[in-house]
Amino acid sequence: MFGWGVNPHGQLALGPSLLASFVSAPQRIPFCNDNLCIQVACSLTQSGFLLDDGSVYSAGHNEYLKLGREGKASGTGKFERTLE
Repeated sequence: MFGWGVNPHGQLALGPSLLASFVSAPQRIPFCNDNLCIQVACSLTQSGFLLDDGSVYSAGHNEYLKLGREGKASGTGKFERTLE
């Protein structure tokens, strides 16, 4: 899977080296290399990705913990939550 466009908060999930106001050329999204992404949800500053193995990744601005991860750091990470 590839991403490009507006990316100041890392919402394209391209990694910290590609934090930029705009990514003009398509770039491979690293965590999708071994799995198929079956669903994507996007907003202005965040994105969520569901992979075929059931894992969920979130990317972008983490203000108010909108990405489902601890801390306020922006970027990409695996969303891990135990369902009981």
